[in-house]
Amino acid sequence: MKTTAKEIRARGWEALKRGAWLPMIGGVAVWNVAWTFFAASAVVVLARFFGLADALYDEDYWAVFCKLNVLLLPVMLVVYYFAAVNRFSTCAMGMATMRGGVRFAHAFSGFGKGWTTVWLMCAVHFVVGLLTLCLIVPGVVSALSYSQACFVKVDHPDWPALKCMNESRRLMRASKCRYLRFLLSFLGWFLLAGVSNAVLFGLPFLFVMPYFFAAQAAFYEDLLDKDEGAVLDEAQAATLRRALEAKPPADPADFTDPANPR
Repeated sequence: MKTTAKEIRARGWEALKRGAWLPMIGGVAVWNVAWTFFAASAVVVLARFFGLADALYDEDYWAVFCKLNVLLLPVMLVVYYFAAVNRFSTCAMGMATMRGGVRFAHAFSGFGKGWTTVWLMCAVHFVVGLLTLCLIVPGVVSALSYSQACFVKVDHPDWPALKCMNESRRLMRASKCRYLRFLLSFLGWFLLAGVSNAVLFGLPFLFVMPYFFAAQAAFYEDLLDKDEGAVLDEAQAATLRRALEAKPPADPADFTDPANPR
C-alpha cells in the first residue's frame, strides 16, 4: 500500500519532535543569513568595484551589458557552488533527522562535496531544462524523476552524477505522481508563511523549511523501505561477497527427509 502525503508529513513531524527542531532551525537560519550576505555583497561588488553604478548613471547600457557578460560565468559558478552546498547540507540534515542523529554540523556537511554536487545539479538542470524547452510535461516528469538525486548523493557520496540520476529515476519510477501530491500538500504552508513573512520578519520560514526538509527526507526513506531492487555500492557488494564466501556449504548428510527418516 502506498504511503499518503499526510502520512509522510506526519513521519517528518514526529522525527523533528525527537530533538531535531533546534539544529534544523539553526541550520536554516545560518543559510538564510549566508544567502542574504552573499546577495548584498554581490550587489556592492558589482556596483562599486566594477563601475556598474556609474555606467547606469551615464546611461551607458552597452558598457553594463559587456561587464555583466564578463562577470556572468564566475558569478554563476559561485552561486552554483553555494547552491550545491546548501542543497547537499539540507538533504543531509533531513536524512539525519529521520535517522535520529541530526546535529548542527550537518548544516555545513556540503562543503566537502560542493563541486561534485555542482556537477550533479548541472546535469539535472541541463536535462530538465532541455526537456522543458521541448514540452512542459516532459520537463515536469524529468524534474520529478531526478528529484531524489541529491538524497542519493548524500547516501553514496562517491557515486558520480550519472549514477545518482539513474538511481533517482529508478526509485521514482512509480512514485512521480505521489511525490507531486506531496509537494502540493505543502502549498498552503508556503502561502501562509509568505503572507506572514513581512509581519513576522521571516520567522514562519524558520518553522516551515525544517518541516519541509524533514518531510522530503521521510519521502526518500519511504522509497528505500519499499525498494526491492536497491543498487549496492562497491563496499556493500564486497561485504556481501565476503559473507557468502565465509559461509561453509551445506552438507547433504545434515538433512533428513521427513518422509524417510533415518
